[in-house]
Amino acid sequence: MNAQPVVRVEQVSKRFARRGGHAPKLKRIVLSALGGLRDREEFWALRDVDLEVAAGETLGLVGANGSGKSTLLRLMAGLGLPTRGRIHRLRRIDAMLSLGDCFDLRLTGRENAVTACILAGDPPRRAREKLGAIAEFAELEEFFDQPLRTYSDGMRLRLAFAVTVHTRPEVLLIDEVLSVGDVQFQAKCLARIRELQARGATLVLASHDEDQVRRFCDRVVWLARGRIRAQGSPDEVYAAYRNALLADTQERLGTEPARPLHSREHLRLGENRFGTLEVEIAGVRIVREAGDGAHDGSRIGISIELDPHAAVEDPIVGVSVHRVADGRKVLDVSTQGDGARLGRIESPTRVALWLDRFDAEPGAYRVDVGVYERRWSWVYDYHWQAYALDVPDAGVGAGPPRRWVVER
Repeated sequence: MNAQPVVRVEQVSKRFARRGGHAPKLKRIVLSALGGLRDREEFWALRDVDLEVAAGETLGLVGANGSGKSTLLRLMAGLGLPTRGRIHRLRRIDAMLSLGDCFDLRLTGRENAVTACILAGDPPRRAREKLGAIAEFAELEEFFDQPLRTYSDGMRLRLAFAVTVHTRPEVLLIDEVLSVGDVQFQAKCLARIRELQARGATLVLASHDEDQVRRFCDRVVWLARGRIRAQGSPDEVYAAYRNALLADTQERLGTEPARPLHSREHLRLGENRFGTLEVEIAGVRIVREAGDGAHDGSRIGISIELDPHAAVEDPIVGVSVHRVADGRKVLDVSTQGDGARLGRIESPTRVALWLDRFDAEPGAYRVDVGVYERRWSWVYDYHWQAYALDVPDAGVGAGPPRRWVVER
């Protein structure tokens, strides 16, 4: 790495502890005072992490929920101290770690914006001069003088992002927040990220969105159970991640009893189908509906029938689309990435992904469909390039407006 580091993480471990387990609060207080409370739950969110982030680099952090991404970002931002190890911050760091992390719900959007700009180093006059541009970017002009407690999560996100990008950060840490909000605002945020990169800003981006990581990140670090499992180019890291996912699935397969399968003549286990089959993809249907006049073409729906052989909590459904001509992936989305939760499923469930338009060149495409354990730890059922999709006309726009529908 030739550029000078702006953040250096040296053998960092972070432990969280909770005393008293699940005992009632009063009992915990009394027993603790008497020295009679001995149970102690410990959880290591990070273990022996070594990492440098170079000036001007965009680094992606990937991994399942609970892998340590958010904890690492918070420590890098100076929010908390590591249990062991050291973090050297060699530049000023700005962070978007969660919605409204540094906002006061009692203040208005305007008051929060000006306070945040001042805390970022702007003199009060300069902070006030930025307010018009911040409100316009966030599309909150008519709500700017309302208390933040009246804002939705999406409105707080827009305000937080608008403030952050108008402070011209040198180092910006972003934790998943780009996956929140409507497609148009996401496109605006991603365009501003490009501007920050062009100015030489350093970015650390934690995201479940593989396409986002591939588009923006020079280097990727994969965290699993608090440890770095791999780092390198997006291609190298995602290949390692998928290999581990397959290995974990194969290991689980050895402990699972054989199950009768729904008859699907075009699918062969071990060829274009893989998984433990605890939840089975029992059927997939691709449908088209006439457009509504807002755009050319038609809406595309991908309807997926799930048949759980045992109750599972909050599985993830993913859909990706590849162009036949060159194998290029043109769509890769999931219920988790789009904030759609399935909850507990224990009976047949239909999940439908609706694309209001499909932004791809005309041609033949193949669709992958998968259902995963809630932490992406293994695959329940995955159908690889098993379904055909023909695109007669080119779509328009920067990304497909879409929604997920779950029916039980």
